[in-house]
Amino acid sequence: MADINTVVIVSDRQELVNQISQKLVLLRNLDRIKSCSVEEAHNMFDGFNPNVLILHCDNNNVHAINLIKKLKKQETYKNLPILLINENCSREVVVEAFDSGISDVLFMPIIDYELLIRVIWCLQKNELNLNIESRMNFLTNLGVVQSETGVYTQKYCDDFLKNEIAQSKKYSQRACILLISPDKKYPNYRNPKDFITVLKQSIRMNDSVVIKDVDQFYIYLQKTKLNGAYSVFERINNKLGIDCGANAGVVEVQDQKFEDIVTALSDALEKACENTNSLIVASDFYSNAPKPKISLESGLKAIDREIEKIENLKTIEN
Repeated sequence: MADINTVVIVSDRQELVNQISQKLVLLRNLDRIKSCSVEEAHNMFDGFNPNVLILHCDNNNVHAINLIKKLKKQETYKNLPILLINENCSREVVVEAFDSGISDVLFMPIIDYELLIRVIWCLQKNELNLNIESRMNFLTNLGVVQSETGVYTQKYCDDFLKNEIAQSKKYSQRACILLISPDKKYPNYRNPKDFITVLKQSIRMNDSVVIKDVDQFYIYLQKTKLNGAYSVFERINNKLGIDCGANAGVVEVQDQKFEDIVTALSDALEKACENTNSLIVASDFYSNAPKPKISLESGLKAIDREIEKIENLKTIEN
């Protein structure tokens, strides 16, 4: 971690600020602790960049949630780890806080060792975020990552996918790849840049978007089964709104050859584009024998089959 870390405590209750500060005394002497109210935080964070923000939110305080949203929209604070201290907040507010960008949540009453563990984790996450940002800047300078969108460029599309597939296979991790494009049948067709923004908002930090063509994009979903890919596709279409949409093909990474995966996804997307908001599962045996015709199945039928398998297993167990 950095030689000097700054932890900011934001709360409208000074006694809670004092309590948290006292519990953080076991942090290194080189670490600094600052505090302010929720209202004062807007001015404090003007150009000031701490390592961790501890934010107290009581009784569904909308001002605390708005502060999270405001900070996360700014380039300087987009990677700032935020530890939310939850006091009498509803489940919906906590979920909204996570969706807005907090790193962790701690419930009142505060336990000393738990607070320390979570703050140390946030400090480590801050260091990790800085390292990732440095490497992404390096990749941007090399032309591997697109500067305006932060996605992987078309030039390195195949190289990136091959690397990710090899990594997933090395550690025996499941993964899915979506090949997705905007549905041009909608009147409010999204331009590629806006479409990429929606894609990035719909996936996790460890997932990736890669440009295949002007209006076709791969999404690499790590540690994801087909049902997880269905959820991502649904989330994308929900974020696009009723006047826009997307079509996609999806494949679960197993032992296929890279060329077979690419071909299957292209065929699946072509089939999906015949409909509206359609997701097609691309499957193949990928054996060394003469290659069979690619089977293209709708996502809905695939889900039905999975449910049928589960029910059959239950019947056998009983």
